[in-house]
Formats: sequence, C-alpha cells, structure tokens
Amino acid sequence: MNDTKSKRILGSVIILVGLFALLINTHLLHGVRNLLGGAVLLTGALFFFSLYKNDRSKWWPLLPAALLAVLGVGVIFDSYVANASDFFGAAFMYTLFAIFAFVFARDRADWWAIIPAGACFTIGTVVLVDSLALLDTDLKGVIFFLGLGLTFLYLWSLRAEVRAVGWAIWPAGALLGLAVLIYADQTDWLRDELIFPLLVILVGVIIILNGARKTR
Repeated sequence: MNDTKSKRILGSVIILVGLFALLINTHLLHGVRNLLGGAVLLTGALFFFSLYKNDRSKWWPLLPAALLAVLGVGVIFDSYVANASDFFGAAFMYTLFAIFAFVFARDRADWWAIIPAGACFTIGTVVLVDSLALLDTDLKGVIFFLGLGLTFLYLWSLRAEVRAVGWAIWPAGALLGLAVLIYADQTDWLRDELIFPLLVILVGVIIILNGARKTR
C-alpha cells in the first residue's frame, strides 16, 4: 500500500514537471522562468536584509541584499516591460551609491565611503545618459570626470569635520580640469594642439602647490 502510494506521488510530480515544461516551451507561460529566477534573487535579498536587521552594527549584508533585490526586480521587469534592461545598469550603480551613502550617513567617520558613492553615482549617470541618448558619446567623458571631481571636492569640503581629507582638493582639481579640457576639445572651444601643453601645465601647478603646502 505504501509502495503504491509512493509511486502515485512520484508519478504525479513527474507529470506536473512535464506539464510545466510543456507550458514554458510552448510559450503559454511567457516569462515564467524569469519570474522564478527573480523570486529566487528576491528571496536571497530578504535573507541578507534579515542578517542586517539582526545585527545593525554590521552594514555589509546590505550590499548583497540591495544588489540581489535590484537584480531580482530587474529580471522580473525584463519579461514584462519593453527595453527595461537598458536601465538596469544605472539602477545597479545607483543602488551601490545608496549603500555607500548610507554607510557614511550612519557614521561620518567612514568618510572613505564618499569616494565609492560618488564613483557609483557618476557611472550610473553616464549609463543612464547613454540609455536615454541625452548627449553625444564624446561628452560622456565630461560627465565622468566632472562627477569624480565633484566627489573629491565634496570630500574636501568636510576637512573641518574630518581632518584627514585635506588632500582631496588635488584629485578634485585635476579631475575637474580634465572635464573642462575634454569639454573644450569636444566643442571645438579649444584647439587640439593646446590641450596637451595645458594639461602638462596643470599637472606642474598642482605639484608646485602641493610642495608649497607641505613646506609650511
């Protein structure tokens, strides 16, 4: 009796699996595979969120939790929203930005988090601009260096609160200078033969000012 019952259960499970595979292969359940994959990713996200909830002194579980959540939602939306995948890269980078910004906000002694936060926000913006075709390809470099430069400039603005970040003005100046030079080159505002000499002069000025600051 038990053997017969076990065979019936096993046979029923096999039939259900076969029917499920048939429905997928005949496209009667369009997007089910992505739906299941997204559900698995979201389940993983909930697991890591629970780890953070149980011990809020450790922020690292937020990183895999948020990333799995974005990937899970992205996989599901990709099945039902046209061209949704074009924006996943930007959403992914903005999620990283939010995590590192949260790390800095919860403890301002973790000033290092500003750098990856700004970098992720900048890259996400470049990806979003590219997906929406808002700017010419040649001007994306301007956004990239401008975003990184503003990141270090913001870090430098915290020097009264965080004494160890006075150095941030130098990469900020160099990156913002590169953004200006790239913009000038791409908009024909500056002749090509002047860009390299001006870049060398900029590097020399930065070195001199940095040396003068250290001798004080």
